[in-house]
Amino acid sequence: MGTKIKVRKANGKWESFDLNRIKKTCYKAGVNKKVADSIAKKVSQQVYNGISTRKILKKIQNYLKEYKSSAAAIYSLKSALMRLGPSGFVFEDYITRLFRACGWQATNPEPILGFCISHEVDIILNKKGDYYPVECKYHNKRGIYSGSKDVLYTWGRFLDLKKGAQFKKNFFNFKKPLLVTNTKFSEQAKQFACCQQIELLGWNYPRKSLNFYIHKTKLWPITIIPNLNYNLRFKLFREKIICLEDLFSYDFKLKYTGISYQTIKSLQRQANEILTAYK
Repeated sequence: MGTKIKVRKANGKWESFDLNRIKKTCYKAGVNKKVADSIAKKVSQQVYNGISTRKILKKIQNYLKEYKSSAAAIYSLKSALMRLGPSGFVFEDYITRLFRACGWQATNPEPILGFCISHEVDIILNKKGDYYPVECKYHNKRGIYSGSKDVLYTWGRFLDLKKGAQFKKNFFNFKKPLLVTNTKFSEQAKQFACCQQIELLGWNYPRKSLNFYIHKTKLWPITIIPNLNYNLRFKLFREKIICLEDLFSYDFKLKYTGISYQTIKSLQRQANEILTAYK
């Protein structure tokens, strides 16, 4: 059955329904093999030719929620990253935090002078003494890839910064550029990056991908909490509350945020459930 049914992806492309892929994503959400097999079997009995991946994901999430709400929340990580908007600044802050959680030095610098122009570099990453200019590419819709245009832009900026260092216009001897996105990369983007030795970090790419590091560090974004509406997200982002742990480490000023005490307690309860389940 799995080889006959075709499903429609968010970008309009088609692929074969894969039962094992459902099991793997369930494992990542924190359920055991028995539960993952059960969910995969239930979903496989409901799919049909032409069903969208969005509908499949919704079915899986509903079954995970029946098992435990925290598992359903972790399963929705990709959607949670897309809600770190509407601008890309929150995503940049989150990626900076993620690098630091991995043990690397990450800073948000002032504009850096290249040979031709000044550049607003999103993040400077220090990995064991090597410096990388990091470009963050945020998308808030499914099915959008970071393509060759994004990689070419990152490469062009790196070359100007590199030449600027050679002529003493800046003091960063960058090793290579790094492009981070919350979605996937196109094949052309991967090909050019491989050719020019540009490091990429995105959804499910490379082997140690963006989602790999999030699962490794357990640095869950607050948007992983179900039913967190736009207005509430905006108020939290304004107070630099981006990750679940921030809900406990920050001193909330209720009269300034406009968030009720009951709402904060509810958010903390849900956050604690996820953090406790995935220590």
